[in-house]
Amino acid sequence: MGENMMTQISENNTPISRGERPGDAPKTCGCGGKRNGACSTNACGCMMNGGEYMCRCKSGMSLCSLLPALVCALGLALAGWFIGSGISSVSDSKRSIDVRGLAERNVEADLAIWNIGFVATGNDVADVQAKVEEDASKIRSFLKENGLADSELIELPTSMVDLLSRDYRSQDAEKSRYIVNAGVRVRSNKIAAVKALSGMKIGALIKSGVTLKEGQAPVYLYTQLKAVKPELLAEATDDARRAAETFAKDSGADLGSMKSATQGLFQILPRDQADGVMESSETDKTLRVVTTVTYSLAD
Repeated sequence: MGENMMTQISENNTPISRGERPGDAPKTCGCGGKRNGACSTNACGCMMNGGEYMCRCKSGMSLCSLLPALVCALGLALAGWFIGSGISSVSDSKRSIDVRGLAERNVEADLAIWNIGFVATGNDVADVQAKVEEDASKIRSFLKENGLADSELIELPTSMVDLLSRDYRSQDAEKSRYIVNAGVRVRSNKIAAVKALSGMKIGALIKSGVTLKEGQAPVYLYTQLKAVKPELLAEATDDARRAAETFAKDSGADLGSMKSATQGLFQILPRDQADGVMESSETDKTLRVVTTVTYSLAD
């Protein structure tokens, strides 16, 4: 029998061509029955089998041809594992709820800070200093006559400018050579009195000849925030729990225990929150705090 017709018999009595390894299975593609026919993959070759050329795995290529499939299968298995883990995490995260609680309280300012600055000018230093002392005395008398005490009044630093000592000065600098700035600070918890004095009543000082500096509105502070913080936090937490209970009820779940809580910033706001209204200039204020609480949910 010719060389091309020589065959071997495998363990399962399947004829195979010389050079092939037992267990290599024929491919279904075929190669047209020709020695130099084309197979569908480089791992196969056109070989004699039972008197006919067929596409068969080349010697030593069976394992190599399986590697891509093995790698693909392993990748799919790992991807499935990661996807399964992600779905589990999402599922677990849905067993909790984040809610926010708000607490607000209207309060009144308990401390007023009011800087009353004034200016005296002249060509003689002694005359200017005398004017400063006179105006300061008028201011103190005005404040004490309207209910403030000496202990609530503080002298502000005095400063003087000599216009002729400047490198650049106006032509009329000689007329008012010296400018002295001085003032009195009010620090009091008598909010109503300060508010009234800084309003229309301040006109009495102007009529007496005191040259007041402009833009000197009192600043009103609330100093008891530390004392009310625990109560506000408790109110905000209760508000958060009520919101969580409503959500759980609407979703058909039972509200579990608190898992975590985060405190927001405490804010002191003007009670009337409108454009141009500043908290520091208002005696009526609103305290606000927001908390974020996470609760567990149960079926």
